[in-house]
Amino acid sequence: MKKKALLLTICTLLIFTLTACSNKSTNEFCDDDFLKYMAKGLDERWDTKTPDDVVAGSEKQQEHFENIVTKELNGIQQYKDKKFKDSELQELAIKYINQLKAQKSALKYMTVNSNKYDDLWSKAYDERSKLIVEINKKYDLKISDRNKKILTEMETNAKEVTDKEETDNKVKQMVNSSKLKLISSEYGYKEYKIILENNTTSKFTSFQLDVKLKDKNNVIIETLTDYANNWEPKTKVQFSFSTDKKFKSYELVPSYYTD
Repeated sequence: MKKKALLLTICTLLIFTLTACSNKSTNEFCDDDFLKYMAKGLDERWDTKTPDDVVAGSEKQQEHFENIVTKELNGIQQYKDKKFKDSELQELAIKYINQLKAQKSALKYMTVNSNKYDDLWSKAYDERSKLIVEINKKYDLKISDRNKKILTEMETNAKEVTDKEETDNKVKQMVNSSKLKLISSEYGYKEYKIILENNTTSKFTSFQLDVKLKDKNNVIIETLTDYANNWEPKTKVQFSFSTDKKFKSYELVPSYYTD
């Protein structure tokens, strides 16, 4: 009887010890807590409506935006230094926290330099959109039904941003692999051309190519420009330039609009 009691006690202690170790192992990682509080912070941010009397660019709008960003940031910034089981989630979490900080930093320019504010805020918003979509896709954020429409809007924006980045990269490759070709030289003027193929999936409603001519000191001495309109994918366009300047090097700078 004593042996049975002793055996039962040992088994009970063993189960308790294993359970305690399991809980300790689970609790040392913050993956679930981060996802929980990120979703909670997004719901709270999206539930907070801008008051009707707030004027764009005013101190009142600045205060309102700072309040909602700070509220979301305070809920998750502690996890920047916590231990994650999933290293990919940890990387995404840190990136997301940093974009919230970038938005908060942008707000100081709202009432003094609107262009700088718009640029910084928009960049952080676009990056936040991409991160929210990626985290939700991989880890299923528990966003409330009332805010699913806003989540869909973030997904739409994230796709637009990603598409724009892909197009930018392809345009950069297209231009960087091209060179000016001399086609004629008369009366002190030289004619050059560049033939480019639209290697993207986008139609360029307007495409501008600048050629910045530089002297031996890398100083821009002239900027030449040519345009192409309604440029379809997988088609080629010739850009033509003429100058009487003598230059040592040049830089090709593209800019464009799509449908």
